[in-house]
Amino acid sequence: HSSHTRVNVIFVARIDRKGTSLGECQAASIFLHFFLLSALCWMLFEALLLHQAFVAVFPSATDPHALALRCAAVGWGAPLFVVIIAVAAALPDYISDSYCWINSTRPLIWAFLGPASAVLATNLAIWVRTVAKIGQFKGS
Repeated sequence: HSSHTRVNVIFVARIDRKGTSLGECQAASIFLHFFLLSALCWMLFEALLLHQAFVAVFPSATDPHALALRCAAVGWGAPLFVVIIAVAAALPDYISDSYCWINSTRPLIWAFLGPASAVLATNLAIWVRTVAKIGQFKGS
């Protein structure tokens, strides 16, 4: 996925704070925050689509084009919304002593951990339900 590629490039190029200006480091942190949350959102959509394919009793009547547009709007828009609020609230916390990442000793870290935890918990619940449903089909 493109988010994963961007995260990896930014991570490798700018994670170490040595020789990086404050502005460059904060920009790298902000982009990492956005692209990691975007990747998690897309992972959630993949789980929902797999759930729909394996568990949903009735096929979706949603137009695939409209679904793709909604997924894109939420997959890129929700992380952008979170990051914009986080930047407005605590830009100085987008840097730590050694790394170009959110300062983990400050409350801003929850602007990443909160959404990430919610997505991972939802994905786990979807996975459990999907595996249970597939097990029911195999047992029948």
